[in-house]
Amino acid sequence: EPLTAPQRENLKAFDALAAGSEWNARVIREAGFECAAIPQGVDRTIFKPMPRVALKDKFVIYSGGKWERRKAQDLIVRAVKILQERHDDIMMLASWFNIWENADHYDEARRAGVKLVGLPLCNHYELAFHMNQTDVGLFPNRCEGGTNLMLMDYMACGKPVVANISTGQRD
Repeated sequence: EPLTAPQRENLKAFDALAAGSEWNARVIREAGFECAAIPQGVDRTIFKPMPRVALKDKFVIYSGGKWERRKAQDLIVRAVKILQERHDDIMMLASWFNIWENADHYDEARRAGVKLVGLPLCNHYELAFHMNQTDVGLFPNRCEGGTNLMLMDYMACGKPVVANISTGQRD
């Protein structure tokens, strides 16, 4: 059962419930509660298709999101390594920084043998530019309680994704 007895008991304390994805709202509804879904949105004035001006001679795979097991960068590293062993023109552009953690996880991917360009923490305008210089985004996330805003930003740039449709990413 997705919600434990203590979690269901805790929900009784609220006058109204809202969740960050349809998946979360469904889990709460299936536990017997009324729940609204209020997914995140994308700023389409920033995240939009733009001309590709860099890396035109490469097939560029994008991966974004803070480094953690639920985001499944370990799967991305393994898959990209295999692709790079088979094809010389594949590179990876990653954005694995966030405002809460400054660790450099790019070295972990490089130690595994992946050739990648790791972006530093950058503003949304810079991120949208970089996303538009890539060919496909990988989002195999094991779990997203809410929607995946980075995936939605990437798709707003007109880019295709390979994504896990479980949990909140389904939205």
